[in-house]
Amino acid sequence: MFDAKRNQLQDEEQETKNSTESSPKLKFSPSQRIAAATHYHGSERPHRPSKTSRSMLVLCISLLITASLQLLYFNSNSWSKIPWLQPIYLKAAQLLHPDRPIIESLEQLSLSIEPDSQYKNLLAINFSFTNKATFEQHLPDVKLIFSDLQGRLVAQREFSAQQYLSHQSPVPSKIEPAQIITGQLSILQTASRGLNYKLQLISPADISH
Repeated sequence: MFDAKRNQLQDEEQETKNSTESSPKLKFSPSQRIAAATHYHGSERPHRPSKTSRSMLVLCISLLITASLQLLYFNSNSWSKIPWLQPIYLKAAQLLHPDRPIIESLEQLSLSIEPDSQYKNLLAINFSFTNKATFEQHLPDVKLIFSDLQGRLVAQREFSAQQYLSHQSPVPSKIEPAQIITGQLSILQTASRGLNYKLQLISPADISH
C-alpha cells in the first residue's frame, strides 16, 4: 500500500534539512559588531523639543522680560541716575512721550517746606534749580511726592512752570546755561502720615507757551 500523506511529510522534512545546511552562517568579530551597532544608533533621528517644551521656553523668556521691565519702572527714580542706565531711560522716555522734550543736566539746589506765614493750613514750598548743560532748555515740570516714614507713597502731583513761577511776570519759557530758577508753591496741609517730601524735575508736558 502506498501512503501518499506519509511520503509527502518525509519530502518536506528533507527539503527543510537541505535548505538549513546550504544557507551559510554569518560570523562577526567583536569590532564588526561594535561598528554595526554604532552605525545603527547613529542613523536615528535627533531628538527634537516638543511643542510643549518650546512653549514653556517662550513663556519663561516672556516672564523674565516682564520682570526686568517692572524693575526698571519701579526703580526709575534711583536707577535713572546711574550713568550706564541713563541712555536706556532716555530712550524709553522718547518712545513713551515723543511730544515731551527730554531735559538733562538740571540740578536741584534747594527745597524748603514750611507753614505759610500768612494763611493757616497752608504749606509754603520754595525750591531752586539750575541748568548745568551748555545749552538752553525748556523749563521742567516739577513733581511733588509725599510719603510716610516707611517710604510708602501717600500722594503726588505735577506742577508746570506756569504754576511754580506765577510770582514772576512774564514767565520765562527757557532756562539758560548756569541760570538759577526759583519756584514757589502753596498747598494745603497734608495728612499727619505724609511726613516725607520729595521734589523731582521732570520733562514738561506742555511746551505750547
